Amino acid sequence: PRIDYFVVMIILLAIAAAGFLESVGLGIAITVILFVFNYSRIDVVKQSLSGATYKSNVQRPTKHTRALRVHGHELFILQLQGFVFFGTANQLVERLKTRIGETGLPAVRFLLLDFRLVSGIDSSAVLGFVKMRQLAENEDVTLVFAHTSPEIRRQLENNGIREEEDGNVHWFPELDRAVEWCEDQILLARGIAPQEPHLPLAERLARVLASDQTSELMKYLEKVEVPAGHVLMRQDDPPDDLYLIESGKITVQIELADGGTARLLTLGAGTAVGQEELYLGGSRAASVITEVPSIVYRLSAGALHRMETDEPQLAIPLHHLMARVLAERLVATRRSLESLMQ
Repeated sequence: PRIDYFVVMIILLAIAAAGFLESVGLGIAITVILFVFNYSRIDVVKQSLSGATYKSNVQRPTKHTRALRVHGHELFILQLQGFVFFGTANQLVERLKTRIGETGLPAVRFLLLDFRLVSGIDSSAVLGFVKMRQLAENEDVTLVFAHTSPEIRRQLENNGIREEEDGNVHWFPELDRAVEWCEDQILLARGIAPQEPHLPLAERLARVLASDQTSELMKYLEKVEVPAGHVLMRQDDPPDDLYLIESGKITVQIELADGGTARLLTLGAGTAVGQEELYLGGSRAASVITEVPSIVYRLSAGALHRMETDEPQLAIPLHHLMARVLAERLVATRRSLESLMQ
């Protein structure tokens, strides 16, 4: 690049005028300035997302999904990358100002900053985040941080960006949990409870099955009441059952090589879990754990086989129900991928 030749010529002139060591110092100083200038031109934001298109891994009822599609623009997500310093931190402040100033969208209520790809921040960048918090307070915007390392969180908290009761700053260990919390707040603001009211499974099934089919199907199911933290299915175990959820909250997660876990899906009342492996065979692809005390109904592989043999007219609507559940999940996954591809 021509700028490099220009630096070399300046160093040569400095050698002739001042000496070798002085010219080396000058060359280093110029290189640092050029690096800072060029690095500040790199966009610190890898992706800018809206809560209307990017959803958490929580399978919600159709009513909730529609409400989030309409009001989800209140959640503004910025996925950050690289090393953040004063130049790139100011970019974030300007992004927030631009989003607040947009008249064609609902007012932003939540700014979610994902630090998963951030290697670090310097002290000058912290001042940019302080400005961001001041702007958020003035505009009644809640700041939500996700995937912040202990060191980055310590730097921000030392400068007053702390999570307080009823405050406008919140911290979450991962993006998915942060998005879920923001979605819950958006629903609550519309008078919609994130958790559906308790309804017996038989009444839920009666909405999609005939009354005689519902009563016959319940004979093949085993009611199970489990506490929070109970493992319904374990990764790599053979599949020998599926569960229909009457009440509670159940999470599907994979076990990572480093000993950690990653959430794939969280399910609530009125849905099912475990049918994929039961139909396809093989071993469990993920573990299934209850997050809160739950009531589930177990359909074992043996019971399903008896149903298909003795009452095939009952197995057909059950298979249709499972196909509908899988189709809804596929549509939700596709929409999430489309938002990431934009």
